[in-house]
Amino acid sequence: FGDLTLESSRDISNVWAVTYNDFDDTIYYIVRPSSSGSVFRLNADGTSTSLYSSDAPAGITDDPKDGDIFFTRDFPGIISRVPEGSSSSGTWVSNIPGGGDDDPAGILIVPDYYAGDLASPGDGFFTDRGFNGNERVLSFSPDTAQGEVLLLSFNRFDGLYGIFATNDKIVLVEHGNGLLELTES
Repeated sequence: FGDLTLESSRDISNVWAVTYNDFDDTIYYIVRPSSSGSVFRLNADGTSTSLYSSDAPAGITDDPKDGDIFFTRDFPGIISRVPEGSSSSGTWVSNIPGGGDDDPAGILIVPDYYAGDLASPGDGFFTDRGFNGNERVLSFSPDTAQGEVLLLSFNRFDGLYGIFATNDKIVLVEHGNGLLELTES
């Protein structure tokens, strides 16, 4: 590396999750100071636009093929979608299968660079953190609302908060307990 310089910064308290959307070259983020929270778009002029404000947003991702933003809502057990170019959200996934208390947290749309065997670029996944029930991994369609499918359910700890992709792996983030690599059985 050569010399590094901090070009700009934004003071934003209680940032919970962030995604960068290649489609519109914009950062989207969640602020969650308590059990409530908000989803924002960071505009080019440094201001932020609120897209959602209420109960417990937790995870956020973007769909690189069309720019839609998806975010999980922990306590009501819902995934919401903000269509590209919009400033309002609507329910995309509800009535999550698999039993227990629905607490979706981590969310991922598999990126184009993923070359593993477990999924295809564009597939959607989310985690249920397992509060008052099992931790779960589910799939969903970024193109069609509802239709989520339970892929895996287990009872280890309370805290399956994240999911991300490397070049060839899908990895779960279990709060306080580390990383878990998904494999096909």
